[in-house]
Amino acid sequence: MLIVAFLLIAGGLAVADIVGGTTLFFRADGIVTRERVAISSPYENTRIRELFVRPGEHVEAGQKIAAVESGAVSRSIADMSVEAARLRGKLAEIDAREAAVGVLLPEAEATVKQFKSFLDRVSGSSVAGFVTDKNVTDIVAAHFTAKEKLAGLQAEKQALEKERAPYLTALADVMSSYNGLQQSYGGGVLTTPVSGYVGTRVGVVGEVLNASSPTVTDVYTGASYVLAYVHDGYLVGVEPGQRVKVELRSRFAMGVVTELLPVTSAVPPEFQMPARPRVRGQLMRVSIPDTAGFPIGEQVKLSVCHFDSCEDLMDKIRPSKVLQRVAGRVRELLPGSGDDAQRASPITQ
Repeated sequence: MLIVAFLLIAGGLAVADIVGGTTLFFRADGIVTRERVAISSPYENTRIRELFVRPGEHVEAGQKIAAVESGAVSRSIADMSVEAARLRGKLAEIDAREAAVGVLLPEAEATVKQFKSFLDRVSGSSVAGFVTDKNVTDIVAAHFTAKEKLAGLQAEKQALEKERAPYLTALADVMSSYNGLQQSYGGGVLTTPVSGYVGTRVGVVGEVLNASSPTVTDVYTGASYVLAYVHDGYLVGVEPGQRVKVELRSRFAMGVVTELLPVTSAVPPEFQMPARPRVRGQLMRVSIPDTAGFPIGEQVKLSVCHFDSCEDLMDKIRPSKVLQRVAGRVRELLPGSGDDAQRASPITQ
C-alpha cells in the first residue's frame, strides 16, 4: 500500500507538472557562455585589410586580431596635418617679424636719443641766435618721426606676442587630436585587450564594417558559466548557492546558482515551443566546473538535484555499472567460478 501510494503521489505530481508546466519540479533551459569582448572598429565605413586569427583560436592579451583601413580616418589625419602645417607657417611668420622688430628696436631707440640730444643743443643755440628757426623745425620733425617709428616697433612687438598665443594654443589642440587619433587608430591594427578564445563569427578580408555591424569578431574570456532562463510558472523558487544539475545530452555536471539577475529576457528561438506565445524568463547565472568541458554556445538543461550527491546517484544507475553488477551476480550463481569467471571478465568489463 505504501508503494502504491508513493507511485500515485509521484504520478500525480508528474501529471501536474506536465499539465501546468514547470511548476513543481525545477527545469530550465540555458546556454553555456563566457564573458564576451567585442573586437570592433570605432570608425564608420572601415574595410578589413588583413586577418590574423581564425574561429576558435586561443589568443593572448595584446595579440593582433585584424588590420583595417578607414578613408574617413585617413582624411582626418591628412586634414589635421595640413592644418598643423598652416599654423606652423603662421608662427614662423610671427617669429620672422618679431626678429626684425628685435633688430630695429635698439636702433630706433638710439635714433630717438640722438635726435633728443640734437634738439636740446639747437634749442639753446636758437635762443642765442646762432641757429635759424628752420633748422630747429627740421630737427623737431626728425625727432618726432623717430619717436613715432619707435612707438610703432614697440606696439608691433606687443601685438606679435599676443598674436602668437592663440596660434600656439590651436597648434597644441591640433597636435593633441592628431596624436590621439594616430594612437587610437594605430595604423588600423586591432588587438584584443584580454586573453581568451575567438568566437565562431570572424569577418572576411574586404568586408566593410558599418554602424549596423561594426564587430570583426568576439573574444570569449574567463571561466565558462551557464546563462539560464527561469520560467515564471516555477513556484518553489531557486536561491543563490543552490546546486543544480546541468545536462548536455549524455553528459552532466553539477553547477551552483551564483546569481539571480533582476532582469528578464525572451527565451532564444531554439528554446521556444512552436505555435505558442513567445516565452520570457528571468535570467540566472550558474557556475560550472572547468572539468565539465562544455563548449561555448551549447544548449543545456538544468534541474534541481534532490539528493545529497547526484554524482553518486548517477554512478549507481549508470548502465555500465548495472551490467557489471548483473554479470557479477550471474558468475556467482553459475557453477565453477574459476576459469569460467576469468573467461567472462573481459565481456563484463
